[in-house]
Amino acid sequence: MSHSRRAFLASIAGTASLAAGVRAAAQAPGAGKWDLAWMDTLKGRHKQLYDLMWHTLRPNTLNPPTNYFEIHEELSGLKFPDVNVVIGANSSCMPINASDALWAKYMIGERYKITDPATGKPAVRNVYLGSATSPTGGTVRGLQARGAVFMMCNKALQGVSRDWARDLAVSPSDLHAELVAGMNPGVKVVPALTWAVGTLQERGFTYEKL
Repeated sequence: MSHSRRAFLASIAGTASLAAGVRAAAQAPGAGKWDLAWMDTLKGRHKQLYDLMWHTLRPNTLNPPTNYFEIHEELSGLKFPDVNVVIGANSSCMPINASDALWAKYMIGERYKITDPATGKPAVRNVYLGSATSPTGGTVRGLQARGAVFMMCNKALQGVSRDWARDLAVSPSDLHAELVAGMNPGVKVVPALTWAVGTLQERGFTYEKL
């Protein structure tokens, strides 16, 4: 085989190898800016997804996932990692994933008509968060202590950013970055809640709309 022929074939092989590498990278889970590796860690025997899409927040909002954990442990002694719970929120339930700092700065209690039971006034703290030192009951921290994962829809955060930015005369992109950074510790921001709901169902999660 001539030198030019060998060089030509080597060039073709190299191009094919490069193309395959590009395709593999593009198809890899979590490719790009989204870290979705946490989904791969949820391999419990029992897996339940709670969808807060279009849900109206109320004091007992987090009772169903709390009951799910408690009854599994009562009946079979199973808990995390054998029991997995994921709770997804969009714009109507964004407050449940927002830090106390965001509640205070952007008057979330007033915006969403959520009253603080301790004061009887619009809440300036996340009333769903619960205690950091003794997380119990149907609270965010109580559920996180049991292994629950809270998700936040990025499409919803973008919409909230645009709406609030008009009222506040600020940059929507800057506000969006602040909202993402101001989610509660452990909250997973996903590209879109509808996508995440389908993806988790494909991974064996049963579905319950709240």
